[in-house]
Amino acid sequence: MITISPCLLGLLLQGSPPPAIPPRQVDKPPLERFRALPSEDRERLVSLFERAVMKDSDPTIQRIVSLGPSFLSIPLAKDATWNEADRWAKGVAPARKLVRAGTQDLVKVRAAIAARTFLPALHKAIWYSWKENRVVRRKKALRPEESFENFLHGFPPRSDMAAAQVLALMDKDPKQRKMGAYLESLYADLDAKVYEGITLYEAWYSGKVLAVPDVDSIAFERTILRTHRFKSPIPANKKRIKLYQKIQEHAFTFRKYRTLREACAAAFVASEPRLDPMYERLIPRFHYLFATKQHDPEAVADFVSRFQDRDAFVAKLDKEIGARLANQDKRREQQRIMSAMNKRVRDGALNYLKYFEKRQR
Repeated sequence: MITISPCLLGLLLQGSPPPAIPPRQVDKPPLERFRALPSEDRERLVSLFERAVMKDSDPTIQRIVSLGPSFLSIPLAKDATWNEADRWAKGVAPARKLVRAGTQDLVKVRAAIAARTFLPALHKAIWYSWKENRVVRRKKALRPEESFENFLHGFPPRSDMAAAQVLALMDKDPKQRKMGAYLESLYADLDAKVYEGITLYEAWYSGKVLAVPDVDSIAFERTILRTHRFKSPIPANKKRIKLYQKIQEHAFTFRKYRTLREACAAAFVASEPRLDPMYERLIPRFHYLFATKQHDPEAVADFVSRFQDRDAFVAKLDKEIGARLANQDKRREQQRIMSAMNKRVRDGALNYLKYFEKRQR
């Protein structure tokens, strides 16, 4: 069993010179080097590093690691669902069949409908469910390899928890929450095939011209529009075209709502998080907003909720930031602070890796 003194724990995190490692080993990618360690060392490294980071005095790190309850107190995520033919078009539409991940049919559809993963560089055992409107978790916590890869990307422990908690605070509009739940249903085509892991949100986000099955159209009309004007089979007329347009309009409005909030959560844990390039431009604005709101997610969520849409929010912030050089400096300084925090985590993880490699010699 490896033991490391508390003093050394802190020194390794702070970037003190680690033990020398043979050049041939250092040339390998860090994640490959981590995988080369014995399994008990991988677990020990991650455990010790997490303990050190949780005690680190960096206020930015503390805001992340201290947000949210314990892992086991978070409810388990429910299985993905889809709109059922028996409920929305009983006796008319055929029963839907699930197409599993990895099959040729699903690979083909996924090639046309890109995945929209929030913070793709962050492994998550906890996330915000737009379907359930709450923070949820998987059965098991992150594996050591997943945790270490998160550290290499500059994410402190519990970054998945922190990002999920921020999203939960941000998602407060009752109408958009209903639309978000609707769009998290799995996508189905006109042949009644439901595609595992592909959501209606991603389908509408893709910009493809979609032929919408009656089952999904009527589910939207009943749950979102709260009317009962359609039943299956829906005639191919102007009314159906208008219904499709309504779905498209509501999906686009929700997309702007959701991406704004995802940019906020991403800015809370990272300096330059990977997002859709269109929405990465929101990150510096949220860095500024967090700086002006004393890094309080509730205060930021309250501020954002005052605006009818994303454009109004952006216009307000841009006007405020552009009005004073001090505000521009504040935005840049917050981004620098976040960048330094992400680097501190990555460098600390690399130092721990070198230390454990040294002990294997």
